[in-house]
Formats: sequence, C-alpha cells, structure tokens
Amino acid sequence: MSTLFISDLHLTPNRPKSTEYFIYFMREKTKPAKAIYVLGDLFEYWIGDDASSKLGAHCVIDEFKRLADSGVNLFFMPGNRDFLVGKEFCTRAGFEYLHDEFLVTVNDQQILLLHGDSLCTDDIEHQSFRNMVNQPEWQEQFLNQSIDSRIEQAMQARSLSNSKNPDYSEAIMDVTESAVANAFQKHSVKLMIHGHTHRPEIHKYPASNTTAGENIPTNTRIVLGDWYEQASYVELIDEVLTLYVGEQVTTARVFN
Repeated sequence: MSTLFISDLHLTPNRPKSTEYFIYFMREKTKPAKAIYVLGDLFEYWIGDDASSKLGAHCVIDEFKRLADSGVNLFFMPGNRDFLVGKEFCTRAGFEYLHDEFLVTVNDQQILLLHGDSLCTDDIEHQSFRNMVNQPEWQEQFLNQSIDSRIEQAMQARSLSNSKNPDYSEAIMDVTESAVANAFQKHSVKLMIHGHTHRPEIHKYPASNTTAGENIPTNTRIVLGDWYEQASYVELIDEVLTLYVGEQVTTARVFN
C-alpha cells in the first residue's frame, strides 16, 4: 500500500486540462493508496465553501468522496490560494483538515508536511499577505461579503499576482535555505514534503557534523510540482519515495 502526496493543482473551470489530469490521477493512480495528502492550492482560488458550485468544485468533491468511501484516508492542508477551504468542503469530500507544518507518521517515521510558502521568507510581500489573510478577523469580514464581491476581489488578486515582474519572482519566490534548516531543526525530522514553488525536486542535505570531503545525506526535502502541463505527485512505499512529474520519474530512499 502506498501513501500519495499532491499539491498545486490550481483547479479552475478555465483550465480544463488540469482537471483532466486530476480525474485520470484519481481513477488510475490511486488504486494502491491507503492515504492521500493534498498540500495546498488544490484550487486556483477559493472564496468560501458556500461558493463551491460557482467554482466548479462538484466533480472534485465527488472524486475525493468516492475514494474516501472506498476506505482511502484523505487529508487536506490549505495553501495560499485555497486558505478559505473550511469544514463544509472537507466533510463533503471526506477530508481530515490539517494545519500547516503538520507532523505525520508514515511507516513509523515522522514527516513534516507544509504547503511551502512559509519557507519563502525572502518574499516579504507574500509573507505580509499570508499573515493578513490567516487572521480570523480578516477571514470573517471577507466571508460576510456577497459571493460576487468575493469573486471580484479574487480576480483582482490573481491579476496583481500575474503582473509581477518575472525577474522579481525568480529572485525571491523560492525557499530560503535558512528557513529550510530551521524547519528541519525545529521539528527534528529527516523528511520534509511541500509544494508552492512549482519546482519539483528531491533535495538531499549532508549531516552538519560531517568532516571535510564527506557528503552523507541525512535530510531529504521533496518539492511537489504544479499541474499546469502535467500531473505531478509523490508516492511513498516503505522507504522508497518516487517523484512523478509527467513522464519524468525520480526515486530516492528515505529514512536511512
């Protein structure tokens, strides 16, 4: 039995190809799974559970509920696009809700799960936004507005994000190594899995107490990919972890 991890699908009716990848994944790639972890940005944007029909979420809910009813354990962690996903959506889809920086035990080993934007500490503008929208007062005020008003504001936020200078984005929107090191140390784990940056990769980190010339990896950081052009997910079976990005497959041993 396997454990699967996905993030950054950015599902929206305006991007039907991503939805096709999602449905194929759910029906063909999840058969041996005992658990699936969604680590944020499942949707391009989410303005509240009461607007799910306007956001075209019914097929997404149905696919997850089918797996949940078959006995697969489902877990949802919000990202920076769908931080307003709430209890109603999770109940309908069969998810257990997870907070960011969640420690999960798989195969008797602890794994740190994050969406990933908390590691991008050089992106001061995003960190300020993240702090604001995660405040209960801000969320309550936003959700009390009409659905049409919320959609309009979400569209404005997307336009602003898409208009950022590409050079600016490349320079500061990746994780900082100091934040990664702090997360490993804070949670005392050897494996971290996150999304957000859309830069799928398996990163190995040498032990801090190795001598000159040695390169003995002890910590592993897995970055999940986005679903704009292809499906991307991680499969963990025992101590073997496989990162799939379209047709590209990368395998690594973890926990050793």
